[in-house]
Amino acid sequence: MLDRPSCVVEKLLANSDRGRDAATEARDLIDLAFMAAGWEDVDLSRAVVAAESAYGASIRRDLAFVLDRFADEAIRRRCLAALAIEDGATLDAGAVARAAGLDGSSVTSARHPPRFASVGLSFAIAELVDRAALAAARPDVTAFDALGWPDAHRGLYLYCADGGGGLDGRMFFEHERLAEDAATGSANGALAGLLATLDPSPSGELRWTSRQGEDMGRPSRLALRALKRDGVVEAVHVGGRSVPVAEGTLLLEG
Repeated sequence: MLDRPSCVVEKLLANSDRGRDAATEARDLIDLAFMAAGWEDVDLSRAVVAAESAYGASIRRDLAFVLDRFADEAIRRRCLAALAIEDGATLDAGAVARAAGLDGSSVTSARHPPRFASVGLSFAIAELVDRAALAAARPDVTAFDALGWPDAHRGLYLYCADGGGGLDGRMFFEHERLAEDAATGSANGALAGLLATLDPSPSGELRWTSRQGEDMGRPSRLALRALKRDGVVEAVHVGGRSVPVAEGTLLLEG
């Protein structure tokens, strides 16, 4: 479980990884601003030094780049509006069912309506009634495109719960064509954050086991944890084992 200083370091690293991509809407910078405002016990300068031990001078350079771009009022308004849209924006259950190639009765809103959620990348998340409905999902391209995505990233995460802390999920995304991913840390992180937010417990550590990829013949297991304090989700952790599937050598000139 990440403590507060580690969360700040993680966000600095994430900003260097993707902050120059305008599609991220400066989300890591905005997260850092909220951390700086709300976590008085965190020394930001020490977090920068810690991040630099991994990424070097790019930490300050990439942070300065995003700050300069965010200073433009039009860009700042666009970023804030986009993040406000994805924060808890709900979706029509029928539209999500059509996007997944299912009938309307396959999507349940008992726990929550279909909605966007994010811990970095935004996902449309919907709970299905059972495992059979999850296995039957066959996304429809036209209906998928019509879901009203808040930004350039388009990912639909469907899941069902087994009642014992286990979750089965499938993630469909659009990148030149509709495809399915076997193990999606960012989507599972968003789901863990959403479920923790909805959980009535005001404080504590919540855990789930996520199963993904089984319907495409590439099963994965992800361990999800969320730390909640005084009704606020402060950290989300996604972990699991991995196996090598490819290796190579990158040669750089100079």
